[in-house]
Amino acid sequence: MTTLGKVEITFDDEVSDVMNVALSQSVLQFVRSFFVLDDLFRQNPSMAWAIRDATRSAKMHEILVELSSVYRERNHCVALIARMAQHMGLRAAIYEALDEPGWFLVFINLPTGQVSWHIPESDLDLFTEIQVVPTLWDRHDTVLKYQRVRDAFLPPATNSTKNSAKN
Repeated sequence: MTTLGKVEITFDDEVSDVMNVALSQSVLQFVRSFFVLDDLFRQNPSMAWAIRDATRSAKMHEILVELSSVYRERNHCVALIARMAQHMGLRAAIYEALDEPGWFLVFINLPTGQVSWHIPESDLDLFTEIQVVPTLWDRHDTVLKYQRVRDAFLPPATNSTKNSAKN
């Protein structure tokens, strides 16, 4: 959570720490633009509303472009993990998210359990070597997913994941 004055910004669980760092400056600039307009609102409300709306639209576009770039970078890493898993004999699959048009799910069965990520259709070019196979989600949440990622391939004494999946 980022706090600026009385404004709090809370990021969704799916947004990783890397994205928080990458976006923090843009988000803070976006929020600051509203504070700068405060004086203008008192002096000329109609002009201030027009400027605020234009600023909001431009800043939101910048944030969305940056977020798209960060997700694309993340998806390169997910594709690499999926290819490495397959090379090691672990199961990796991609399947269309039936309840979310334009999105796909990448599933990887690590020794510590299943992990998955949502991938937009525009990034499917990164996953050409991954089989398209209907796959059941084991109901893991984001916290368990990243616990499984952290614990994968660690010696058993340091592995904190309790639910192991069979390959």
